[in-house]
Amino acid sequence: MSLALITETSIPSVSGLSAGTGVFVSGAGCGIGAAAARLFAREDARVLLAARTEGGLSTVAEQVQAAGGAGEWMVCDPAGAARVRAAVARTVEVYGCLNAACNNGALATRSRADGRSE
Repeated sequence: MSLALITETSIPSVSGLSAGTGVFVSGAGCGIGAAAARLFAREDARVLLAARTEGGLSTVAEQVQAAGGAGEWMVCDPAGAARVRAAVARTVEVYGCLNAACNNGALATRSRADGRSE
């Protein structure tokens, strides 16, 4: 059995399906979120990048712009609903619409499955 390696360049284009759309991507500073932002940009989307910290966001925004998309960024911690609403509102303010969201940012907590304290 062989496993195929999937990379950003191996994902086929959807022929501009995202062209002109406003897209919000959380967790966009690195990893899967950054890759998703670059893929949307490849389809001419207008992407608002968000992450809990500034690290990586400006670099990914430059990559989005180099790929042909519009890329703005902002720091947004998904822990608070008000912060996420503000980021979504910023997407609409900058691009005039919000057509898609890639909700990649997350919070991790640790607890026991049985509900008991350790």
